[in-house]
Parts: sequence; structure tokens; C-alpha cells
Amino acid sequence: MQVIGAAINVRDLDTSVDFYTTVLGLHEIRRNQLETMSEATLSADPAGGFPVVVLAQLADPTGAPGEWGRVVLGVDDVDQVVDALRARGLAVGDTIDVPSHGVRIVLATDPDGHALELVQLP
Repeated sequence: MQVIGAAINVRDLDTSVDFYTTVLGLHEIRRNQLETMSEATLSADPAGGFPVVVLAQLADPTGAPGEWGRVVLGVDDVDQVVDALRARGLAVGDTIDVPSHGVRIVLATDPDGHALELVQLP
């Protein structure tokens, strides 16, 4: 398992990117526009190495940014982890394939209800 980083819900993506890059010295390495959110990926490594912070401005801001976000973890096999989570009776979403990024993603919760994003990298 590899710690990829954390995803943080924000009110205004541009304002938050400015804060994290100008004040904290992180580097913006990518922006994504998804149906449900706009997100910017930041890293201490200008080449984009892990760990990263993903800032997400939700299209439907209900509950955000009061909700912290989620821990993002890299896994070798999403399906294997999904089976293990379900065997423990934990909440698991549908697996999402993102061919443009070569990843498979599933959202789940840990035993305390904290949000997890599990990413199978290429």
C-alpha cells in the first residue's frame, strides 16, 4: 500500500490553489474537470511525485467544505481490497475505471466511517 495523499473539499478552487502554492510552497501538477467536481492536484515535488494533496471544488457543495475530504491510498489490486472491505461489512462504492489516467478507483469507508479513496495505479 502506498500513501498517495489527501483530498480536501474547498469552496473556491483558484483561491485554495493560490494559498497552497504561494503560502505553503506546493506545486500545481494537474487540473481535472469531472462531472461532479473540479480538482487540482498539488505536490511538494514539482515533477509530481507522491504524496499529493488534491483540492476538490464539488459541483454540488452540499456538505462541503465542512466535510474534510478523504484519505487517498494506492493499492495493488482494487478488486482484492473491495472484497476484503465487503467481508468486514464496510461501505464500498462502485469501482470506477478512468482510462484517460490509467487508474481504477473505489470509494469506501474505514471502520470509523472515514472516507477512503483507493486507487489502483497502472
